[in-house]
Amino acid sequence: MHPIRNVIDGVPRLVWGQSGENTFAGALAAATLPTRHRVTYRTILGVTGLAFQVRWYEGGESRWAPRDRFRAYDRELEAARRATGWALDVEFDPNDRLSSSMARIRPSIDMGIPVLTLDPSHHTAVVFGYDEGRVVMREYANPESSVERDPAELPRYAVFVGRRHRPLSTSEGALEGLRIAIRQWQGAGEVPECKLGRAAYAQWAEDLRGAEGLDALLRRELFTVNWLQFSLLADARSHAGPFLREVAPFFPKPIVKRLFQAAEIYDEVEASLTACMRRKDAFFGTWSEKGYDDWTEEVRRSEAAVLHDAWAKEEEAIQVLGGLIDSIAPRQAA
Repeated sequence: MHPIRNVIDGVPRLVWGQSGENTFAGALAAATLPTRHRVTYRTILGVTGLAFQVRWYEGGESRWAPRDRFRAYDRELEAARRATGWALDVEFDPNDRLSSSMARIRPSIDMGIPVLTLDPSHHTAVVFGYDEGRVVMREYANPESSVERDPAELPRYAVFVGRRHRPLSTSEGALEGLRIAIRQWQGAGEVPECKLGRAAYAQWAEDLRGAEGLDALLRRELFTVNWLQFSLLADARSHAGPFLREVAPFFPKPIVKRLFQAAEIYDEVEASLTACMRRKDAFFGTWSEKGYDDWTEEVRRSEAAVLHDAWAKEEEAIQVLGGLIDSIAPRQAA
C-alpha cells in the first residue's frame, strides 16, 4: 500500500520565464505564497540587493560554474530575514545528504510551511510535502508537475522558512538592499570566488574578448555560462527600476526624486539587455534559436560592448543611490 502523502496546498509551479530566473528568490516567493505573509519575487530581489547585483565566478572545481551557484549566500539570507520577517534558518553541508535534515523538514511541512532545498541540478527548489522516505518538490527542471525524490540523493541544503519575527519597515528593508548593492558594486561581499559589481563586468567582458585563445572545451563552457549569467542579469534589471518605484512612496519627497532618477537608469540598462534577446543577435540563450556555432568572435566583441554600456550606466545609478543614502539622517539610516 502506498503511504499517504502529506502536502501543502497552494505552492505554485516553478517555471523559467514566469517564476523568475533567480531560483533562490523564485523558490522563496513560491514557498511563502500559501502563507499569510507572502513575499513577492521582486521584493526579495530588492531587499537582498540581487536586483542590482552582477557577479562573475572564476575558480574552484570549474573555471566559471560553481556547483552551488544557485543557492543564497549569508549576506543575502540575512537581508531577506530582516526585511521579510521569516526565519530562513539554513542547514548546509556539501558532504552530507538532505536525509539528515528530515527530522526538521517533516514538522515544517506538518505546520504548513515549505522548505527550500537544491534539486539534482543545484537549482533552488521547494519541498512542500513528504511520503515515507521521500520528499515532494517543486523544481524549475520539472515545471509541469511535482516530483518525488529520495532525500538521501540530494545535497544537504535546507532553508527552513520557519516562524516569523517583526520585519523591517518597507523603507528600512529597501535601504538594506541598496546598501548591499552599493557595497557589492564596489567589489565587497561574501560570495566565494566571485567578482562583483564593476569588477564582475570588467572580468566578464575580458573573458569574452579572450575566448578565441581558449581550448574548445573551455570556450564551450564559457558560452553556456555567458548566456545563463546574461539571463540572470536581464531578469534582475527588469525588477530594479520597478522595485525602486514601489518603495518610493515610503520615503520623504527629496528621496523619491533620487529613487526615480536611479530607476530610470536601471530601466535603460534593462532595455539594452532585453533588446539583445529581442534581436537574437547576442548572448545566445534558449530564446535565440542560435547556438555555439553561431557564437563568433565578432558576436563576443558585440557582447563585451553591451556589458561595457551597462557598466557605465550602472556606475551612474550607483552614484545616485550612494548620494541618496548619504542624504538620509543617521537616525533614519540606522
